[in-house]
Amino acid sequence: MNPLVKKAAAALAIKELFDRFQESRRPQQSFVARNKSKALWAGLLGGVGYLYKNGKLGPLADKAKGLMGRPSPQPEPAAYPSGPTLETSGPVDPADVDRPLEPSHN
Repeated sequence: MNPLVKKAAAALAIKELFDRFQESRRPQQSFVARNKSKALWAGLLGGVGYLYKNGKLGPLADKAKGLMGRPSPQPEPAAYPSGPTLETSGPVDPADVDRPLEPSHN
């Protein structure tokens, strides 16, 4: 092998060792600094998943739409009322219209 090639290879090897040494001496970011954005995204996705699982994401989205000026969709009225009803057996007397609804104990 040519002595000039040997000297060039030795110089290249020494330069590579020097570069590796300099690289190892450079300060590294801490584990927390390297992974804080990943942890932030994981926490955000976990929080959204938790709200979705517990059924609280829909009302929260409606509230956010209301804050942005968009009206939230109003639920449609039920076809049949789900609360207590008053059964009548004929026309209602106008004198009893303002009377509170109480069961009659005749």
